[in-house]
Amino acid sequence: MLKAYGYDIDSNLVFTDNTIWLDKWQDGTWVPTEVSQTQHDDMSAEGILKEKKIYRYLNDDVEASMINFRGADRFEKDIFDAINKPNNTGK
Repeated sequence: MLKAYGYDIDSNLVFTDNTIWLDKWQDGTWVPTEVSQTQHDDMSAEGILKEKKIYRYLNDDVEASMINFRGADRFEKDIFDAINKPNNTGK
């Protein structure tokens, strides 16, 4: 059985198809929205998430936004898919 332990898996190590949950301000209310890892990285780099005008972390909680990175099922599948993808160079 193969076991791996990873901490802070992000686009510096591997590009996965895993998604991050954010709230999007839409029609006067915050609506949960799934975004790709690349979209999240771009929003972070541009300071969009710090502004909290259009997007914010789910209920202002980073841990809640990263729910797809917890548990074995989805995250494990995404990691193995990314590792097995030829020339996984990202964006």
